[in-house]
Amino acid sequence: RDIYLMLREALNNAIKYAKAGHIHVRFHTSATQVEFEVSDDGVGMAASNTKGHGLKNMQQRAERISGTLEVTSEPGAGTRIRFSSERRPEVVPYQTERGVRSKVQHGNI
Repeated sequence: RDIYLMLREALNNAIKYAKAGHIHVRFHTSATQVEFEVSDDGVGMAASNTKGHGLKNMQQRAERISGTLEVTSEPGAGTRIRFSSERRPEVVPYQTERGVRSKVQHGNI
């Protein structure tokens, strides 16, 4: 859920504030990694000119799931938001004839 909300916030910011001609989205998962990048060719922003809570919330969400969030932007040069995290395997119990066992699933974060 946190990854979805971060991606949604990044897209929302680009659509609402960037005045961009192009917005590029890249989302990649593998057995060990999940990452996304949202970049635009819009107006950019100064680091000290971040009103609201969107970027702060995104940073907190990334930290909560042990990920990293990078925001790169300069006035007039567009913005790039990149998130990356290792995928954590989940131990899932299941029933067998001999009782409850567990296995590792690599599909969850």
